[in-house]
Amino acid sequence: MIAANLLDLSLGQVVLRLAVATVLGAVIGFEREFHGHEAGSRTHGLLALGAALFGVISVGAFAGFLTVRADSNVQTDPSRIASYVVAGIGFLAGGTIIKEGHRIRGLTTAASLWVTAAVGLGTGLGYFSAALVASGAALLMLLLDRPLKLVRHRNATCSVRVRVRNDGDLSAVLTAVHAFGLGDDGVAVRDDEGTPTTVVVQHVALPAAQDLVVAMIARADVVEAFLYRD
Repeated sequence: MIAANLLDLSLGQVVLRLAVATVLGAVIGFEREFHGHEAGSRTHGLLALGAALFGVISVGAFAGFLTVRADSNVQTDPSRIASYVVAGIGFLAGGTIIKEGHRIRGLTTAASLWVTAAVGLGTGLGYFSAALVASGAALLMLLLDRPLKLVRHRNATCSVRVRVRNDGDLSAVLTAVHAFGLGDDGVAVRDDEGTPTTVVVQHVALPAAQDLVVAMIARADVVEAFLYRD
C-alpha cells in the first residue's frame, strides 16, 4: 500500500531523504548543545526529520489523488503541507526565546530551529543542494558567534574610577595610570571636600581597563578601583 502511494519515490529514496535531513539537523544542533543550549542535537535532528517527512508526504503520498483540474471538482494541493510547516515551526522556535530584564535570550537558537526546519523540508522534497548549502551556512554563522563576541569585547570601551586615599600620593597614582598609555584627555581628577580624591579614566578599551583596575587595587594608596560601562 505504501509503495503504491509513493509512486515516484522508492523506499530507498524515502530512507535517504529522511536520514540526510536527520543528520543535517543534528549537526546544526550539536553546536547549540556544545554551548549549553537546551535545544541541541536531538531537538534539531527530530525537527529536521519531521519537516522532511512532511516534505516526503507532500511529494509522494498524495500522488494518487492528483488529477487534472477539469477531471474533478475536488482539488488537492499538497504544497500546503510545506507552507504549514513554515508557520507551525514558529510555535516551537518561539518557546526558546526568554526575556530576562533588559536582555532577550534564545533568538539565535530560535533562528537555528527555523533554518533546520527549512533544511529538513528541502531535503524531504529532494532539494539536496539547497539543504546542504543552507546547513553549511547556518553552521558557519553559529561557529562565528564566539569569535565575533571576542572582537566586540576587545573593541568595547568603559570607564575606570579610582579612589585615592586622603594621605595617598595622587601624582604617583596618575603616573601609574598614564603608564597604560592613556592620554590626558580621558583622565579627570575629582577632589571633593571630605571624600577621597577620585581619578576617572574614560573610554578605555575593555582589556586595558581590566588590567588598570587590577594594577590600581594592588596599590596601598588606593581605596578602591572599579570599571563601569560608558
